[in-house]
Amino acid sequence: MDKLYIHLHKKGKMTVEEIKYGLIAIITAIFAFIEPIAGDLYSMLLLFCANALFGVIADVLSGNTWDKKKFRQAFVEALLFFAFVCLIYTIGYLKCNMAGALQCVSFVSYSLVYYYGTNICRNMMNILPADTLGHKVFCFIYSVLSVEFVKHIPYLQDYLNKKGNENIS
Repeated sequence: MDKLYIHLHKKGKMTVEEIKYGLIAIITAIFAFIEPIAGDLYSMLLLFCANALFGVIADVLSGNTWDKKKFRQAFVEALLFFAFVCLIYTIGYLKCNMAGALQCVSFVSYSLVYYYGTNICRNMMNILPADTLGHKVFCFIYSVLSVEFVKHIPYLQDYLNKKGNENIS
């Protein structure tokens, strides 16, 4: 370490090569640190890509033009979730509670699977022709995931509306 300090001060500035090696070392350390949640991060990446892809296809097939703003928003949303998951993991690491951190990361990951999976099913319903088996399957999955069938239980919707307007004490 002393040799590095002397080397840097003798030269007066760092070379591009030294900066490159320093950045590679930092990036490698970060990837090694988040390796325990790599599976969650990869699955989130796959989910975000599938959601964006099927969203663009559904928009184009429904006659809309491809909107860069919508795609950019999805990209920023994905980055925020990646940062959020990494933050949760880091806080768990700093609190010496790795099991709790991994459980929280897993909860966020599965929540994303639920919400983005529901959105992907809705987009697939818009992509596939209404008379195909695939459309019927995605309609069923969407109905189950979005709990649409609960709305058809007699008096339940009235009860939920009534309870939503009351103050719970």
